[in-house]
Amino acid sequence: TMLRKVVLDHGGERYQGTIRNISSSGAMIEGLWNVPTGTTFDIQISESRSIRGTTRWSQQDRIGVAFAELLELDETGRFLPSAPRAVRKPGEGILLRKAG
Repeated sequence: TMLRKVVLDHGGERYQGTIRNISSSGAMIEGLWNVPTGTTFDIQISESRSIRGTTRWSQQDRIGVAFAELLELDETGRFLPSAPRAVRKPGEGILLRKAG
């Protein structure tokens, strides 16, 4: 169980919600009433991370959403609040070119 405040954006309309449960493929969000199945949202789960979700069910003030892509989880099962960064292997350098 998790409690995290989120903002859901649907066509420019912004709604406040609370994630009650989350997995790599979806979440249960509380705070929105009578959301039609199939409604898509951009869900702002942290300052630096947003993920697209589609409503799969709605009951009272809770909705179940399926994420468009799997959410990265760490080794403890918690989601990573920002998009994972590329990890360079030792010896891999960045090729820099002089501009101009």
